[in-house]
Amino acid sequence: MARRSKRPFRVPARRSQVLRRLREGRGLTAEELGLAMGLSPQAYKQLEIGRRTLSPARLQAFAAATDSDPAALALSWSGQSHALAVLCADNKAASIAIAALQDLFDDLGADFLELTVAELVGAFEGAKRQLQCAALARNMADSGGSDLLTPRQLECLQWVQCGKSSRDIGSILKISRRTVESHIRTACERLRVRTRPQAVSVAIQLGLLSPRPLC
Repeated sequence: MARRSKRPFRVPARRSQVLRRLREGRGLTAEELGLAMGLSPQAYKQLEIGRRTLSPARLQAFAAATDSDPAALALSWSGQSHALAVLCADNKAASIAIAALQDLFDDLGADFLELTVAELVGAFEGAKRQLQCAALARNMADSGGSDLLTPRQLECLQWVQCGKSSRDIGSILKISRRTVESHIRTACERLRVRTRPQAVSVAIQLGLLSPRPLC
């Protein structure tokens, strides 16, 4: 299967670019969107270029008219990355995350207050890792193969899985410690992780490493 081409994503520099990007992405003219929001064409154009305030009510109306993520739009308007509003437009990731938190609160009630920072961070890190694995697996499928890591990078991770140090791996593979660390660092970058154990875990989930160490 041929690799699916992906257009480079350019982060909108201004709020007005977010609204225009979303509008154009839905194939709407300013006049059509203004009508859907109950605004005159001129009033909508003033809104899009930032000369009118995007109130909460207008934000909800814009999200409904463009089938965008209202939570991501609200976060973007509160000072978060403008890219968030565009990237979440189709999958509604921000709204899903907030809904999941609401569900958790509904389930736990007062016990929600007892959740620690460590527990919350650990849970979100786990969810993030699962989603990263899904994205990496999709990219591998699109490329028609499992060439995410080179054979040498996989060899290094196999020995990391056995608990070997960089010096040990270098001796086994007859390469320098620095070369080993370079291979592992690149593998971590490609797997979108920070640590060696995380790299091994993700490689196993992607089917690049066997769950059973070779040692």
